[in-house]
Amino acid sequence: MTSQDIADHLCISRNTVSRHRQEILSKLQVRNSTEACRRAKLMHII
Repeated sequence: MTSQDIADHLCISRNTVSRHRQEILSKLQVRNSTEACRRAKLMHII
């Protein structure tokens, strides 16, 4: 989903979604959402 789609679904701002996404990338030590998903699957988070 795009940041705007997520924001609309959760009734929050797109900037809030982007900030949370950046925090997730940082915590998982990855560069993009694709890498984050791969890492999360390996860690059995998703």
